[in-house]
Amino acid sequence: MLWLSSKQNIEIKGGLIINGQPLIDIRKGSNLYIGVGVTLNSKNSGYHINLHSPVKLFADRPGAEIRIGDKTRIHSTCIHACQSIVIGNNCLIAGNCQIFDNNGHDLSFPNVEDRINTSGTSKPVKIEDNVWI
Repeated sequence: MLWLSSKQNIEIKGGLIINGQPLIDIRKGSNLYIGVGVTLNSKNSGYHINLHSPVKLFADRPGAEIRIGDKTRIHSTCIHACQSIVIGNNCLIAGNCQIFDNNGHDLSFPNVEDRINTSGTSKPVKIEDNVWI
């Protein structure tokens, strides 16, 4: 089963393998591209380490994109894009990783109470082909 917050702006090329129940949250104005033969593994059984949470793909701002290349395997990992996260072909993302392109809030501010109102800084993340994390 696949949980989608929206079916708009999602392109899946084919042969997607889903184990368990990943969470895919692609907000209005953001995009998700999944290449051929990608695996999203959110299931603990049959995997050599303990997985603590499902795969989560989250593009939460207009213009944000997540691109996952062909034959890439992602295990129990959160990918959170505010701008752009690109993962190449034939990559392996091991269980319990966190990949973000934003620090979530500013690192310094005159008034500490203002931190809740900041959105942080984003920089694109690009993981090349044949990378293991």
